[in-house]
This record gives sequence, structure tokens and C-alpha cells, in this order.
Amino acid sequence: MWKQYVGAAGHSAYATTPFNRMVEGVICATTLNAGSKSAAEAAALAECNRGLKRYKMAVVRSCAIGASK
Repeated sequence: MWKQYVGAAGHSAYATTPFNRMVEGVICATTLNAGSKSAAEAAALAECNRGLKRYKMAVVRSCAIGASK
């Protein structure tokens, strides 16, 4: 996903859960070429949060924007 974010030409955002060695995985999400930077950030956060609910990672409880352009 990070490579897709870097390669996107338009407003894009990359959201991720904090890296923690005690957790088995990391949830991340991207939104590419959105209409605005804020729209890209909101969509990436929403997708990341859906991933948290889907995979039920009890230790990790939040997503944050890792990068935005």
C-alpha cells in the first residue's frame, strides 16, 4: 500500500495502526487520488478503522494518518 501511496499523483493518504512488537500485525489503508487532502485522510482513516473491527485486534485500538499529500 505504501508504494501505491507514493506513486499516486493526486491527493492521497496512508493510515496505519501504531507499530508494536507485541502485536501480530499492523492494519493500514490508503486512499488514492481523492478530491482533496482532507477527503483522502478521512477515507483512509475510515478504511483503517473498518480493518480494526474486521480483524478484532484487541491490543491496537486506533488508526492515525501516517502520511498525506
